Amino acid sequence: MSEMPPPTSSSTSTPRQSRLWWLAALALAGLLAALMQLASLVWQDSKNSQRDTLVQDVLWSEQALRLHFSSLQEWGTQLLSEIQQHRLDAESFRRRAAFLMRENRDVMQVEWLGADDQRLWQVGERLDPNPALLDTARRLGTPRYGTVYRHGHERFVDLALPAIAADGTPRGTLLLSIELHALLQSQIPWWIAEKYQLSLVDLGDNVIASRSALAEPVGTLSHEIELTPPGGGMRLRATSYITSLGVALPLLAVLSTLLTVLLLVSLWKIRQHMRHRHQSEDALRAEVTFRAQIEDSMRNGLFVLAPDGTIERANRAFCTMTGLSETDLLGQVPPYRFWPDGQPEQLAALRDGALPADGFELTWRHADGTPFDVRLFVAPLAGSTGGWLATCYDRTEMNRRRQAIIDTELRFRTVLDGLDAPVGVAAADGQALVFANRALLELLPDLHPDVSEPFCLVIPGLDRLCDTPASEHDIQFHGSPRLYHLHRRRIAWVDGEPAWLSIFTDVTESRRLAEREREHSERVQATSRLLTMGELASTLAHEINQPLAAISSFASGSVRKLENDELSLAQAGQVMGRIADQARRAGKVIQGIRSFVRQREPALAPTLPQTLLDSVLTLVGPRLRQQQIAVTRRVSANLPLDIDAVLIEQVLLNLLNNAADALQETSGRGWIEIRVDAENDGQRLRFEVIDNGPGLPDGLLGQLSTPFYTTKIDGMGIGLNICRSIVEYHRGAFGYRPADSGGSCFWFVLPLSAAHDKEPIDD
Repeated sequence: MSEMPPPTSSSTSTPRQSRLWWLAALALAGLLAALMQLASLVWQDSKNSQRDTLVQDVLWSEQALRLHFSSLQEWGTQLLSEIQQHRLDAESFRRRAAFLMRENRDVMQVEWLGADDQRLWQVGERLDPNPALLDTARRLGTPRYGTVYRHGHERFVDLALPAIAADGTPRGTLLLSIELHALLQSQIPWWIAEKYQLSLVDLGDNVIASRSALAEPVGTLSHEIELTPPGGGMRLRATSYITSLGVALPLLAVLSTLLTVLLLVSLWKIRQHMRHRHQSEDALRAEVTFRAQIEDSMRNGLFVLAPDGTIERANRAFCTMTGLSETDLLGQVPPYRFWPDGQPEQLAALRDGALPADGFELTWRHADGTPFDVRLFVAPLAGSTGGWLATCYDRTEMNRRRQAIIDTELRFRTVLDGLDAPVGVAAADGQALVFANRALLELLPDLHPDVSEPFCLVIPGLDRLCDTPASEHDIQFHGSPRLYHLHRRRIAWVDGEPAWLSIFTDVTESRRLAEREREHSERVQATSRLLTMGELASTLAHEINQPLAAISSFASGSVRKLENDELSLAQAGQVMGRIADQARRAGKVIQGIRSFVRQREPALAPTLPQTLLDSVLTLVGPRLRQQQIAVTRRVSANLPLDIDAVLIEQVLLNLLNNAADALQETSGRGWIEIRVDAENDGQRLRFEVIDNGPGLPDGLLGQLSTPFYTTKIDGMGIGLNICRSIVEYHRGAFGYRPADSGGSCFWFVLPLSAAHDKEPIDD
């Protein structure tokens, strides 16, 4: 900018006029100084009064916020007490939380987290909790406030209230998320907001949230105080608006301004004219430069056409797009060098300005011959004598990605339509079907992908599964004899919205084969029991013969004494009691045999281990006594089991018979030990059958689970497989290990009954 010439009035003034001007200036300066001093006193007094009022209002606002935080904490403590006393379910929690959020607009989320920080109940916006805050609250056992964090455009602070059990273990955490801007809006009354701009600031003096009822600029008078809770360096700051100071100070200001304007108006007019001229020239140069920078900074190509189609201007992006310099582009007339052959209609429309408002796609040619796709928009130049403004952008990569998406969708549909299993996708809200493959449409001819009816109405039973993240369900469609297994899980659909993926698998044949296998297994088990009873027939006959012989002996002796009148009434009662005991003994053996060989459906019932061992030893005891095998049992945990007693008796009987067979090959006195111990913190019982026989060679261990493999001459090789199947049916485990005595140890583990007392039960 050139140097501005001095005012004309100053160059023509005389020395006397110059002295008078200086005297007037000095007098005006004195008057202005006095007025300014008076205004300063009035201003200072007003400021002191405003500051006192400001401090009182800030203290009142801080107390209101502190009481609000205390009420939220008391509400959370009461809610925790009800949760710990199990007096609050999920629905009650949601109602209480919704009521709190309606009454307190600053509470944006209330959620109940488990001991492992897993979200159990949640109401309001879904905000991620701060793990450090949750850990600190649990360790200290007291309510804690977190640090301020941003979610979206708003700032939040979390209040964590831990739930601690009587033994000191954490049971969960109640989390309240408070939005600070809404806190100020709801807790600061309007009469304070009209006087001050209230803000929450952190230690770095950064504004976290603010409330301002007026849009006018704020003054410099402010006061701040630490806000506890939530603490963490958060402070409440209030800045007063500029208010009226009465009549004196404005009047002084007006008088001072009038005197100054009257004295300097002439000089100001000349100076204003010169400055205005220089500013206009600078603004014009800046505007031209700025518009050129805008054009060159645009990523879209921009060029200007004259009415005859000549290119008059092109920006940098257009030059880069076509590979031509600005010199090469300016002055080109149709057909242009970047415009390929074969598009005369678009070229004529461009020259005539007849392009549609939303533009259309073209294929241009780079200077090196490479084609690229563009979308072109043309609009008439406003306020000019003619011409057109054209803009374009490169769509080559966008078109490539769109084609890739189309190809991917085609492959996706081809793969799903090639599946024999019906597959469908339903929207999470309303269950409206959004995709169905060929198999599903063939299965349900009345179903169509674009119907508006809910999917749950098409497939019965799905409406009961809408709240589960994943589920499996057997269904059978009306009019179809086939049985389908539905696997259903929540997924994110292509548009990002949640949806349900449903896969139907035809399990008709597999279920029929499974039922046939189950019936075959039951027949094999019944056959095994009959074979076992056949092996024990001779010993059981001997066992029954003993009580029958005793009954016969007692009866014969009683008859002889009656004939000789030697039997008293007391002696007759004793004899009858012994006969009854022997009859019950024989009946117990026969009843055990009938229960063991009877074929029936498995029935689970609570059973004690001692009862099992008594029944099994009743059956196998005669054989063991005949072989002079000592049997000991050690039951350290006589806890109830949910089992089918007959099936588990078959397992124990098979293992005891195998041990007795193995002890036939040993010299010396054989023994068998039966152990029942608790394991896994008292949740399971372990049965072990241990003998001092020869054991199993290492080469045979891998053949134990092979069907029809046996080391006995007359064995069938199915006993251990049946035992394993029975134990696994009871959700247990079956195995073998070498015994410390050199013999064998077969073991199996069964889960305890869910309602056991965890205390041994006396027999």
